[in-house]
Amino acid sequence: MKRSGRLALLGFAGISLVPVLFWINPAWILTPERSLWILGHLWGDRFVSLPDQLQIKSENIGWREKRITLGFGGFCLKTPDACFSPGHIGIRFSLDGFRAFRIHEIGPVSVKVPSLSLGGAGEDPVPSSGLMPRFLKWDRNLALHDIDLSFQKILWKRGQDSWTGRFE
Repeated sequence: MKRSGRLALLGFAGISLVPVLFWINPAWILTPERSLWILGHLWGDRFVSLPDQLQIKSENIGWREKRITLGFGGFCLKTPDACFSPGHIGIRFSLDGFRAFRIHEIGPVSVKVPSLSLGGAGEDPVPSSGLMPRFLKWDRNLALHDIDLSFQKILWKRGQDSWTGRFE
């Protein structure tokens, strides 16, 4: 085999190994610094300020199933206009074929939002679609546990009408 053929084969093997390593332990590839960089480059225009820190912990439950806990520092979004205090979200999921993940469990979750404003001028406060990517599916027996949500101030605007409230 020629040298260029061996290099191509070695390169292909290396690229093929990345998804396997990612599945075994996402933190090997998604370091906090790299995760913040990806977040900023893919969705940076949706943030007023990015989280000041991200922590990713993973636990293998089986060869197809995993639990991920994402810890985050404070950050603010543009739409909806909201700021989040530091918190964490835990999700248990599995591979569902080769193209999707099935979410089985959500929790523990700790999300604190001091201020949330929905619906600005000419904006519908309820998004019409796009909340769930196509590669995520919900399990029929989705389990929720240890959910701690707090919205200290909610401002909802729709046309000339508006209301304020809180949710804990």
